[in-house]
Amino acid sequence: MDNMAKNLGQNFIIGIPDASPSLDFLNFIKDYNIGGVLFLGKNYSSVETLVETINKLQTASQIYPLFTSVDHEGGRVQRFKAPFTILPSYRELAATKSPKDIFDIFCMVAQELMCVGINYNLSPVADMIERMDGAIGDRSAGTAMEKVEAIISATIRGFVKSGILCCVKHFPGHGCVEEDSHQILPNSDKTMEDLLKYEIIPFKKATKSGVHSILTAHILFKNIDDLPSSLSPKFIQEIIRKEFRFIKLVITDDISMGAITKYYSPQEASRLALKAGNDIVVSASSDINLLANMIDALAKDVESDLDLKNQVFASQARIKEMKKLISYKKISAEQALNFLNKSELKKVFP
Repeated sequence: MDNMAKNLGQNFIIGIPDASPSLDFLNFIKDYNIGGVLFLGKNYSSVETLVETINKLQTASQIYPLFTSVDHEGGRVQRFKAPFTILPSYRELAATKSPKDIFDIFCMVAQELMCVGINYNLSPVADMIERMDGAIGDRSAGTAMEKVEAIISATIRGFVKSGILCCVKHFPGHGCVEEDSHQILPNSDKTMEDLLKYEIIPFKKATKSGVHSILTAHILFKNIDDLPSSLSPKFIQEIIRKEFRFIKLVITDDISMGAITKYYSPQEASRLALKAGNDIVVSASSDINLLANMIDALAKDVESDLDLKNQVFASQARIKEMKKLISYKKISAEQALNFLNKSELKKVFP
């Protein structure tokens, strides 16, 4: 493994094999200088095991602290169950709580996550939906633009206030398609003009509210580009960077989803993602052989492509800057359990 491959590890958030990662996996984190990890439901069995895993992973990360990320939205997308407070769906929260309530709730959500060592919540969802039976459904705050903007802004400000990193998703908007990108690549015939009038508006609002990152969706807008939006410079460079003037992190949705794997190899997807302007490629895969091969091959592409190399250097500077906002100190499982059991959030959602 050369220096470029080791540096490239910072551009990846990867999956974790199970509730307790092996020594081989921990060594891979260290050797490839991986940027972050993604916790799924399979990685949670208890608070004690979760804390032990995060301590081991952070200890294995030698240069910078890891992004320890999770999808903790509430409703059907909440990876960590009891003793974490179980949240209603974002749709229900938006319908029953004021923006001030939402701010307070997500301050407390952040504190629950941070007490176990999670520093990055891949939330909130900013998708405007056109139909309830689509893939997003009740993960969306709704269809009324002003209300959705207020709810998203309050959520982000709650996260920022508490000190956890957050991520608005799924740019430029997954609500206009009914297909689920976990299985197939959704198609839309919307134009950029259409999207700028509706779907994209909440994402721009989110950038004014202090959000740390934007997650790009795997959707093919055939009237805009022949690449999915997650791999498209037209969406990332022209809209997020130029139109929004957003200088923080842009990350992909999981490239191990069917929308991508049916059309692109891991190496090709990661190369296109970084070249398009994503700073971080998310892969829920925890196969260290697959991941090592992907990063090694990508390193050769970076060395032979000056534009890609420049994009990677710019991305790594943004990642390094974002990591100044997080730190790691060993977490106590006993203290985490005490905090969760006494969490003020349980008074809101008993």
